Amino acid sequence: MRNKLLNLTRLNKLILLIVVNVIITNNLFGQDRIESLKTELTEMSKDIPELNAEVNLSFDGVSIQDFVRAIALNVGLNINVDPNINIVIVSNFNKVKVIDVLIFLCKEYNLTINSIGSILTVSEYEERIISKPEVKKQQKDKIKFNNQNNLISIDATEDTLLFIAREITDKTGKNLAIAPGLGNMLVSAYIKDMSFDDAMKTFAFGNNLNVSKPSDNFYLIEKIDQSKKSESSRFKKGTSNEENNIIELDDDHKNEIRSKINIRSKDYISLTYKSAPIDFILREITSQLGINYVYLNPIAGEKDINVMGVTFDELLNYLFDGTEFTYIKQDHIYIFGLNTNKELTTSKVIQLKYRTIDKIIDYIPAGISEGLELKEFPELNSVIVTGSSIKIATIENFLKDIDKIVPVILIEVLIIDVTKTHDVSTGIDAGLGESVSKTTGSIYPSVDVQLSSETINNLINSFNGFGWFNLGQVSSDFYMKIKALEEDGFIDIRSTPKLSTINGHEAILTSGETKYYKEERNNYIGTQNPSLSSSFTWQSVNADLTVKIKPFVSGNDQITLDITVQQSEFTPREFENSPPGSVTRNFESSIRVKNGEMVLLGGLEKNQKSQTTKGFPLLSRIPILKWLFSSVNDIDDESKLNVFIQPTILY
Repeated sequence: MRNKLLNLTRLNKLILLIVVNVIITNNLFGQDRIESLKTELTEMSKDIPELNAEVNLSFDGVSIQDFVRAIALNVGLNINVDPNINIVIVSNFNKVKVIDVLIFLCKEYNLTINSIGSILTVSEYEERIISKPEVKKQQKDKIKFNNQNNLISIDATEDTLLFIAREITDKTGKNLAIAPGLGNMLVSAYIKDMSFDDAMKTFAFGNNLNVSKPSDNFYLIEKIDQSKKSESSRFKKGTSNEENNIIELDDDHKNEIRSKINIRSKDYISLTYKSAPIDFILREITSQLGINYVYLNPIAGEKDINVMGVTFDELLNYLFDGTEFTYIKQDHIYIFGLNTNKELTTSKVIQLKYRTIDKIIDYIPAGISEGLELKEFPELNSVIVTGSSIKIATIENFLKDIDKIVPVILIEVLIIDVTKTHDVSTGIDAGLGESVSKTTGSIYPSVDVQLSSETINNLINSFNGFGWFNLGQVSSDFYMKIKALEEDGFIDIRSTPKLSTINGHEAILTSGETKYYKEERNNYIGTQNPSLSSSFTWQSVNADLTVKIKPFVSGNDQITLDITVQQSEFTPREFENSPPGSVTRNFESSIRVKNGEMVLLGGLEKNQKSQTTKGFPLLSRIPILKWLFSSVNDIDDESKLNVFIQPTILY
């Protein structure tokens, strides 16, 4: 019994030791896998700089597909996530590199990342232990080969290199030799209708291998010797093309650039590469898209390119911008060459939608219009541009940027002119006239009467006989004026003109009155017996109200107004047939108001007070008696001109 218990205890310890060993082994293996994955991604970041970009992300319960898609759109990374992965992400990343986020996902959710060129694929990690080389049975055609045109297609997904090599040899009859130790290596590739030599180089490059051709029908696949690969050996000058400065590439570099080109269609091309030869890029993309082209001159030069989702024409504009080369498109054929070639000169009619063509050429900077011929076409509200298509595209983009809707400003002007008058005239005037006067005037509602000598004598006679004092008689040319008059006046003139103008243009309103005066001329004719000749003409003078407003609309609907107001009005004539007098009031200002807001520009005020007294000395100062022995004229005038403005933006 004791022996049985002892054996049972030893068995339990053995099982526990095995379990602990398995756990430790799995942890160490997982750590080695993550470190290996981190090393691979760090190496990839040299060719895919987007992996080192920093992101700020905060998500609460989104799928891993949406999470990775947000990263890809944010930094411009080509990455795919297996749709079968069902993981919900709850995270908050602030200024974290993309490579660290991907490693975190792989470690936390047991994922792995594979790459095909510049495209990354995230999938679930499955531990695979290959004890023996296993030749998979062909479930579908992995290799397709056309003997007539020597084109091959490869569709491999984590197949052993030995299996793919056998399939290629069986289908093509071309011998492939694999370096020792590479037979069990898992490889992936998707190549469609490519020449055999180019397909082998692309297949090798996508799986970090090197392929060479020792003889015509023999290919050797081996590991890349990193120590022999030098960045300086990427480019090799061709002796036959040195005079044109054309860059020739070795096969490795051609395959490297091809792997960076992502073409979904003619309207979606992505490419990120430093110092990419323009000539090779053109030939590669036109070949993949099946575009017909003609070279009039060799295309030289390099460009740093980082574009995503652009059209083929947009890519050409980026490639040729700042160079001496250009292109035109004729009947689905692209023609490339120097921009000095007359054959590459083209014309385009650029029509504006929102603003007039008048003086638009004056606004185009000289730097982008140099070498182009520009003409206005008013009938179509367009500009005709002739020259290089690259420069024409630059002009077109500039005109699109300034072709915006020009707002119309409705300006309501409220002009209020208020005049108040108060005039008091009292007293008695008496004197001698040139002739016998008549009794005239009014006695109601105000007293303003002129008495003749006859009336006064009658009045005196009516008083005579009532006492010992006899008033006597006045002469026939004697007169007397009695005045007791008080006048109040109030004039309120309101004018509400409305002006409309487009942004940046002046609106002018003029309203006035014209009066005429007589101008006489006297001329003496003859010398012996001079005679006087008289003539006259009628001259005119104006009194106007002029309002000038120039609006400027800013982006936040603030309106700046340059305003000038001029008002002139007539005053009474000094004497008959003389020119009328005039007074002028001006206002000039620059203000800023909100859309629809009314503002008071200012009030132009005029006050006039005067008092005139005539009478007997001393007696004219005594109360009550001064009404009999003096004449008083008291004037109090007040005039105000107020101008209100309310601008409204109309689109």
